[in-house]
Amino acid sequence: MVSEIAEKFVHLALLFLFILLPACKNNSLNSTSTTTIEPVEVPVTRIVTREIEKITTVEVTRIVEAIDDSASTLKPIEPIDPNHRYTGTYAISWTDEADCMLLVIHERNLAPFDELSFEIYCNRGGPSYNMGYAADTILMSENVAVWASNSGDCSIIFEFQENGVQINQIGKDFDCGFGGGVYATGVYELLDASLPVLGCLNPIAPCD
Repeated sequence: MVSEIAEKFVHLALLFLFILLPACKNNSLNSTSTTTIEPVEVPVTRIVTREIEKITTVEVTRIVEAIDDSASTLKPIEPIDPNHRYTGTYAISWTDEADCMLLVIHERNLAPFDELSFEIYCNRGGPSYNMGYAADTILMSENVAVWASNSGDCSIIFEFQENGVQINQIGKDFDCGFGGGVYATGVYELLDASLPVLGCLNPIAPCD
Protein backbone atom coordinates (compact mmCIF):
# COMPACT_ATOMS: atom_id res chain seq x y z
CA MET A 1 0.00 0.00 0.00
CA VAL A 2 2.79 2.38 0.94
CA SER A 3 4.71 1.47 -2.17
CA GLU A 4 1.74 2.25 -4.38
CA ILE A 5 1.32 5.67 -2.78
CA ALA A 6 5.03 6.43 -3.22
CA GLU A 7 4.90 5.34 -6.84
CA LYS A 8 1.93 7.63 -7.54
CA PHE A 9 3.75 10.55 -5.85
CA VAL A 10 6.78 10.04 -8.08
CA HIS A 11 4.56 9.96 -11.16
CA LEU A 12 2.86 13.21 -10.12
CA ALA A 13 6.21 14.88 -9.46
CA LEU A 14 7.53 13.89 -12.90
CA LEU A 15 4.32 15.11 -14.53
CA PHE A 16 4.62 18.44 -12.70
CA LEU A 17 8.21 18.87 -13.84
CA PHE A 18 7.29 17.96 -17.42
CA ILE A 19 4.60 20.65 -17.48
CA LEU A 20 6.52 23.46 -15.73
CA LEU A 21 9.94 23.04 -17.40
CA PRO A 22 8.90 24.21 -20.92
CA ALA A 23 7.06 27.19 -19.48
CA CYS A 24 10.08 28.28 -17.48
CA LYS A 25 12.28 27.80 -20.52
CA ASN A 26 10.00 29.96 -22.68
CA ASN A 27 9.86 32.65 -20.05
CA SER A 28 13.63 32.66 -19.89
CA LEU A 29 13.93 32.97 -23.66
CA ASN A 30 11.34 35.73 -23.81
CA SER A 31 13.05 37.61 -21.04
CA THR A 32 16.39 37.35 -22.85
CA SER A 33 14.98 38.39 -26.21
CA THR A 34 13.33 41.51 -24.84
CA THR A 35 16.51 42.76 -23.16
CA THR A 36 18.14 45.44 -25.38
CA ILE A 37 21.39 47.41 -25.03
CA GLU A 38 20.87 51.16 -25.25
CA PRO A 39 23.44 52.82 -27.61
CA VAL A 40 25.79 55.40 -26.12
CA GLU A 41 25.24 58.81 -27.71
CA VAL A 42 28.48 60.36 -29.02
CA PRO A 43 28.56 64.18 -28.79
CA VAL A 44 29.51 64.60 -32.43
CA THR A 45 28.56 68.29 -32.55
CA ARG A 46 30.75 69.12 -29.60
CA ILE A 47 33.72 67.22 -31.03
CA VAL A 48 33.40 68.84 -34.47
CA THR A 49 33.00 72.30 -32.95
CA ARG A 50 36.09 71.79 -30.86
CA GLU A 51 38.10 70.75 -33.93
CA ILE A 52 36.88 73.77 -35.91
CA GLU A 53 37.83 76.09 -33.08
CA LYS A 54 41.27 74.50 -32.94
CA ILE A 55 41.79 74.88 -36.69
CA THR A 56 40.53 78.45 -36.63
CA THR A 57 42.91 79.38 -33.82
CA VAL A 58 45.87 77.90 -35.67
CA GLU A 59 44.90 79.66 -38.90
CA VAL A 60 44.45 83.04 -37.23
CA THR A 61 47.81 82.69 -35.49
CA ARG A 62 49.47 81.92 -38.82
CA ILE A 63 47.89 84.95 -40.49
CA VAL A 64 48.85 87.28 -37.65
CA GLU A 65 52.45 86.05 -37.76
CA ALA A 66 52.54 86.61 -41.53
CA ILE A 67 51.25 90.15 -41.10
CA ASP A 68 53.84 90.85 -38.42
CA ASP A 69 56.62 89.57 -40.68
CA SER A 70 55.52 91.73 -43.61
CA ALA A 71 55.00 94.78 -41.41
CA SER A 72 58.53 94.50 -40.05
CA THR A 73 59.91 95.10 -43.56
CA LEU A 74 57.99 98.35 -44.05
CA LYS A 75 59.62 101.68 -43.37
CA PRO A 76 57.93 103.78 -40.71
CA ILE A 77 55.93 106.69 -42.06
CA GLU A 78 56.48 110.03 -40.41
CA PRO A 79 53.10 111.54 -39.48
CA ILE A 80 52.30 115.05 -40.71
CA ASP A 81 51.77 117.43 -37.82
CA PRO A 82 48.69 119.47 -38.81
CA ASN A 83 49.68 122.20 -36.38
CA HIS A 84 52.96 122.83 -38.24
CA ARG A 85 52.02 121.69 -41.74
CA TYR A 86 53.96 124.36 -43.64
CA THR A 87 56.87 124.76 -41.25
CA GLY A 88 60.28 124.42 -42.85
CA THR A 89 63.03 125.85 -45.03
CA TYR A 90 62.25 126.78 -48.64
CA ALA A 91 64.50 128.02 -51.43
CA ILE A 92 64.57 129.11 -55.07
CA SER A 93 67.52 129.86 -57.33
CA TRP A 94 67.82 131.44 -60.77
CA THR A 95 71.59 131.27 -61.14
CA ASP A 96 74.50 130.14 -59.02
CA GLU A 97 74.46 133.54 -57.31
CA ALA A 98 70.86 134.75 -57.62
CA ASP A 99 68.62 133.01 -55.15
CA CYS A 100 66.18 133.41 -52.27
CA MET A 101 65.73 131.48 -49.05
CA LEU A 102 62.58 131.40 -46.93
CA LEU A 103 62.19 130.20 -43.35
CA VAL A 104 58.67 129.48 -42.09
CA ILE A 105 57.14 128.55 -38.77
CA HIS A 106 53.48 127.67 -39.17
CA GLU A 107 51.30 127.61 -36.05
CA ARG A 108 47.72 126.35 -36.31
CA ASN A 109 46.40 127.83 -33.09
CA LEU A 110 44.37 130.93 -33.93
CA ALA A 111 41.28 129.42 -35.56
CA PRO A 112 39.83 130.32 -37.97
CA PHE A 113 43.24 131.81 -38.83
CA ASP A 114 46.69 130.30 -38.53
CA GLU A 115 49.81 132.18 -37.58
CA LEU A 116 52.78 132.33 -39.94
CA SER A 117 56.18 133.58 -38.87
CA PHE A 118 58.56 133.97 -41.80
CA GLU A 119 61.94 135.29 -42.78
CA ILE A 120 63.02 135.75 -46.39
CA TYR A 121 66.36 136.73 -47.85
CA CYS A 122 67.08 137.30 -51.56
CA ASN A 123 70.32 138.05 -53.39
CA ARG A 124 70.37 139.27 -56.96
CA GLY A 125 73.89 138.13 -57.60
CA GLY A 126 76.58 139.92 -59.61
CA PRO A 127 77.50 142.41 -60.55
CA SER A 128 75.46 144.46 -58.08
CA TYR A 129 74.81 141.77 -55.47
CA ASN A 130 71.81 143.73 -54.28
CA MET A 131 69.77 141.96 -51.66
CA GLY A 132 66.39 142.06 -49.97
CA TYR A 133 65.25 140.98 -46.55
CA ALA A 134 61.90 140.83 -44.73
CA ALA A 135 60.65 139.14 -41.58
CA ASP A 136 57.34 139.27 -39.78
CA THR A 137 54.48 137.30 -38.19
CA ILE A 138 51.22 137.38 -40.13
CA LEU A 139 47.85 135.65 -40.19
CA MET A 140 47.10 132.83 -42.60
CA SER A 141 43.77 131.57 -43.99
CA GLU A 142 43.85 127.95 -45.17
CA ASN A 143 47.07 127.89 -47.25
CA VAL A 144 47.38 131.61 -48.13
CA ALA A 145 49.07 134.43 -46.21
CA VAL A 146 49.72 138.03 -47.25
CA TRP A 147 52.45 140.32 -45.96
CA ALA A 148 52.32 144.08 -46.55
CA SER A 149 55.13 146.57 -46.09
CA ASN A 150 54.80 149.43 -43.63
CA SER A 151 54.18 151.85 -46.49
CA GLY A 152 51.50 149.61 -47.94
CA ASP A 153 53.04 149.88 -51.41
CA CYS A 154 54.35 146.32 -51.38
CA SER A 155 52.66 143.00 -50.72
CA ILE A 156 54.09 139.49 -50.74
CA ILE A 157 51.55 136.72 -51.18
CA PHE A 158 52.43 133.23 -49.89
CA GLU A 159 50.41 130.37 -51.36
CA PHE A 160 51.57 127.08 -49.93
CA GLN A 161 51.39 123.94 -52.03
CA GLU A 162 52.52 120.35 -51.66
CA ASN A 163 56.24 120.48 -50.80
CA GLY A 164 56.54 124.11 -51.85
CA VAL A 165 55.19 127.64 -51.84
CA GLN A 166 54.29 130.07 -54.63
CA ILE A 167 55.34 133.65 -53.81
CA ASN A 168 54.03 136.65 -55.70
CA GLN A 169 55.52 140.06 -55.02
CA ILE A 170 53.21 142.99 -55.76
CA GLY A 171 55.10 146.27 -55.84
CA LYS A 172 58.51 147.39 -56.96
CA ASP A 173 61.74 146.31 -55.38
CA PHE A 174 62.28 149.46 -53.36
CA ASP A 175 58.62 149.46 -52.28
CA CYS A 176 59.31 146.20 -50.46
CA GLY A 177 62.52 147.51 -48.92
CA PHE A 178 64.62 145.44 -51.31
CA GLY A 179 67.66 146.52 -53.25
CA GLY A 180 67.44 147.42 -56.93
CA GLY A 181 66.31 144.55 -59.13
CA VAL A 182 65.49 142.21 -56.21
CA TYR A 183 62.18 140.36 -56.41
CA ALA A 184 60.93 137.40 -54.39
CA THR A 185 58.42 136.09 -56.94
CA GLY A 186 58.74 132.40 -57.81
CA VAL A 187 58.02 128.82 -56.79
CA TYR A 188 60.05 127.82 -53.75
CA GLU A 189 60.90 124.20 -53.01
CA LEU A 190 60.69 122.73 -49.53
CA LEU A 191 64.21 121.68 -48.53
CA ASP A 192 63.71 120.78 -44.89
CA ALA A 193 60.49 120.31 -42.91
CA SER A 194 62.12 120.65 -39.50
CA LEU A 195 61.64 123.70 -37.30
CA PRO A 196 63.99 126.50 -38.48
CA VAL A 197 65.67 129.14 -36.34
CA LEU A 198 64.34 132.53 -37.37
CA GLY A 199 66.81 135.41 -37.54
CA CYS A 200 69.59 133.47 -39.19
CA LEU A 201 68.95 135.04 -42.62
CA ASN A 202 69.31 138.59 -41.35
CA PRO A 203 72.32 140.03 -43.24
CA ILE A 204 72.99 142.52 -40.48
CA ALA A 205 73.09 140.01 -37.61
CA PRO A 206 73.17 136.45 -38.99
CA CYS A 207 73.29 133.39 -36.75
CA ASP A 208 76.69 131.93 -35.91
